[in-house]
Amino acid sequence: MASDSQRELVIRSVSSGDFSQSGTIDWVGFLKATAEASISILTRLSGSGVEPLTVLVAEKLCSQLQLSSDGQKNILEGLSSLRAFGSFGDVLWFGFGVRHVTRTLAQTREGLGCVAICAALAETHSSEVSALVLSAMADLSDVPRQASPSISQWKKLVEACSGCLAKSAFPQLVGHFTGLCRSVGHFTVVEACEPRDLAQALGALARISDGHLDSITIKGGPDCGWLGAVAQWLLGLSVSFQNDDDETTVHRGCYIKPYERAQVNIIYDRQSAASTTASIIVRKAYKISGISSMVREQIRPGAASLCIRTPWDQALRMTFGEVAFRLLTSDLRPAMCAALRSAAILFERVSRAGHDVRPEHLHILRKNVHYLEGSYGRGFLQSAIKCFPELPSDLVTMTSEFLGENFNQASMAYENALANISASCPCERHGYLGKSWSSSVVKQVPLRVCIVTLMELIIYVARASAGILAEGNLLPAQNGFDSIYRMLYDRLSNSDPVTRLMEGCGDSVFSITVAIYSGAHRDTVVKGRKECISATASQGLCFFLDSLCDMVDSPESLSRVHVVPGCIELDQRKFMEVRDSGFEGPRYKADNACVASTLPAERPPQFTDVKVEAIATEAENFVTFSYKITSKKGTTFIPAAALATAASRAQGCVPCDAAKCPKISRYPLLHVVDGEGTVGLAQPASCTVRFVPAPGPRWCIALMTAMLGTNHMGSASSTGYDVLYEEDKSGVILRTRESLVCCIKASLKHERSEIISIA
Repeated sequence: MASDSQRELVIRSVSSGDFSQSGTIDWVGFLKATAEASISILTRLSGSGVEPLTVLVAEKLCSQLQLSSDGQKNILEGLSSLRAFGSFGDVLWFGFGVRHVTRTLAQTREGLGCVAICAALAETHSSEVSALVLSAMADLSDVPRQASPSISQWKKLVEACSGCLAKSAFPQLVGHFTGLCRSVGHFTVVEACEPRDLAQALGALARISDGHLDSITIKGGPDCGWLGAVAQWLLGLSVSFQNDDDETTVHRGCYIKPYERAQVNIIYDRQSAASTTASIIVRKAYKISGISSMVREQIRPGAASLCIRTPWDQALRMTFGEVAFRLLTSDLRPAMCAALRSAAILFERVSRAGHDVRPEHLHILRKNVHYLEGSYGRGFLQSAIKCFPELPSDLVTMTSEFLGENFNQASMAYENALANISASCPCERHGYLGKSWSSSVVKQVPLRVCIVTLMELIIYVARASAGILAEGNLLPAQNGFDSIYRMLYDRLSNSDPVTRLMEGCGDSVFSITVAIYSGAHRDTVVKGRKECISATASQGLCFFLDSLCDMVDSPESLSRVHVVPGCIELDQRKFMEVRDSGFEGPRYKADNACVASTLPAERPPQFTDVKVEAIATEAENFVTFSYKITSKKGTTFIPAAALATAASRAQGCVPCDAAKCPKISRYPLLHVVDGEGTVGLAQPASCTVRFVPAPGPRWCIALMTAMLGTNHMGSASSTGYDVLYEEDKSGVILRTRESLVCCIKASLKHERSEIISIA
């Protein structure tokens, strides 16, 4: 670590001596000190919205918690594993760059302690609750009011450090310790404790870490799991857990000898999460109470929930309980396999626009679909196993041999499978509790988990996972599964199982990804897609569409979602979202425009030189982004999120079997053009067939122009973008592998006005 003379932000005292005296901080001496900082670090702090005084106070507060050598190593290894990823042209950065403010703070022991505590808080708590905890720590440490940072400043500091531990073992350790106090088989929402109680407990851990106390006892709910992880992983203290009802020890650190008492003894009080009584401190015993109604009113909905992460191979068990999981995967295994197999067939038939697909379901799925191999057919089954490794390992073998059914057969099989699961579901909605049940896994205890909804959640998440690219070993959040579960549960009474399946696949994969990994509130999953958001930062993670990185890749890949630890940066300033800027179509005509009444011949690609630039513009809390494409004919602007949506909407419209393509006895009048410009023909035609070269950006211009017109220019939320999200008005077929004959037939059948053939 750097010395004070080498670091970029230091306190230089005008008096001799240390600030710490007898375990307390000399705030009088602190206020008399002089602070020095380089312009470089001030720029980075300003970009994060953090004032230098906030950092200095936080360093002094967190220095009371003495990191062990292993704790320091854990933090430094966590920071070294973080990377940054650039958008197209590197105008935006996602993640942690080499000059991120946390890397600078970690150069010294005090700064490393500050990063450790703030990052640990942010990993499990919302930024609002984390800020309240740090503010309470400042109050308990008697920080003078004139030097104490505001709640908003504490929040900015937490957000700057958020995500530093996302790839470390800390989130998994918190999940393990928190799971020790949860009732097996009962689906529960885990909430934070009272911030002041947590601050007091951290103060007690500090007094153990500096040798002023030998041991303490903490009694409380799930947040005690976080305290235990901090004590063991950061401070190197010995930790033990026991239940309050039977006083059995459920965890004892491996470094504790049989006759020794742990330094931190945690007693899980199963009732404390719902308690609002004031905290009680008796000598070395600390009671951690539930979050109060007064604090709850100060934060946004859902911010009181703890973000408990779980490994993918234990996600279903840890979130919904062993009883519910075993009931579905053991006793109802045939029905579960039948549901997954039928869903795979339905997804495949719809993705290929099969002739047997019910029109209403084809229409629903067209709203927002990604045509990746892992989202339908055998690829979907592989995605399910990869996403949830705890499912039966022979699932693909058991189900894939029956993938030859048509849409109607698969629909009936899916409905029957869900009916069998529903008949055995012990939740309140399906009322199975009053019936006899011979299985050993269901006891005389009411289950709050709906097995039908759990089955639909597995399908819902597995299909979305085909479009998710998570960096490293990032873990999902249990409250993210909770959000999705509750949303799907609310839909149970709205429609039949097949319609629910189709509607669920119309939800934005981007929003689903944010919910899974950040534990976002369930409203995020069904949030209106008209906002045209291509990137967002939440709970220390950054989510961004592949269309921000490259627009000339395959149409299928544009809607993939990347997940990385960190934030969104533009010119070293931090932002929470990237939104689309306006679209401006070409103002020039296409080449070789003509009218034809026969099958147009395939055109050789006509390549022209084009220049592609990324334009990112700063707004108040977000950044707008678009591609500027310049050629000798003119300039166009293409927004990233709208492009990904348009590519999804225009695919999968054509049923085509290359070996048995039907013939057309009489062709309608067609406009045939080359390139992305306007048609400019006065004679009306039934359809336009446009040949555009690929790879390259010209097919993107043609697609957006066909969807939105040529001269639309405005914000992404303007009404001109509604066509991308509302009823099936897009009228465009994006041809990739289908025959031109089948595309023309589909155009006439579905009143599609344009076929864009990517050569």
